[in-house]
Amino acid sequence: MKNYSCISLLRHAKAEKNLEKRHGGKGSSLISEGYLELDALIANLRLWDINYHKTLYVPRLQCEETARYISRKLNLEIAALSGLYPLNMGILDGLSDNEMQDKYPKYATLLSRCAEGNCEICELKIPQMENPVDFYNRGSSFLDSISPITESIVIVATRSILILLANILLGKTVERGGGYKVITWKNSDILTFKYDTEKPVVATNWSTVSLQ
Repeated sequence: MKNYSCISLLRHAKAEKNLEKRHGGKGSSLISEGYLELDALIANLRLWDINYHKTLYVPRLQCEETARYISRKLNLEIAALSGLYPLNMGILDGLSDNEMQDKYPKYATLLSRCAEGNCEICELKIPQMENPVDFYNRGSSFLDSISPITESIVIVATRSILILLANILLGKTVERGGGYKVITWKNSDILTFKYDTEKPVVATNWSTVSLQ
């Protein structure tokens, strides 16, 4: 294998909370379908020309179970990221789509508009939600803490964290007009950034996430 330095951003495999369509919250265990997804992903990872060294995961149960499964199959080191946790959605955190619509229809609609790309993240104002600027700064601080990237790693996280890190690596910001956008990211989908230039570059041949 060639010794590329890469960051592969991986969404956790399908979990119970995904069946319930819950946003944020404490997390839940993977379901059997999730492990089948991971087996298919691991088969691809073994074919890719990347020499992975370590798996890092966000402290949520579905992320930990995903990371441990991958690390065991690929014989990788593993570590938790205690300082990197998902966006706190305030009064919507941990609610399902149906619960949000029943309890807070106004904010459920706003969240849907943002997910569809019809409003910017700076316009996503939900009671008790974490400030997007603070969330962005947390992501930036994390990436600074692991720089320079000298070995290839897999980061297993929730969708909000993955979208955050991808936008930062793409040079986007959360200010109005900063280009920060929601990315469609299915369970067990992966987006790889390759460090063989001055800036990280998306490696489309080592990714299943589309940025189109």
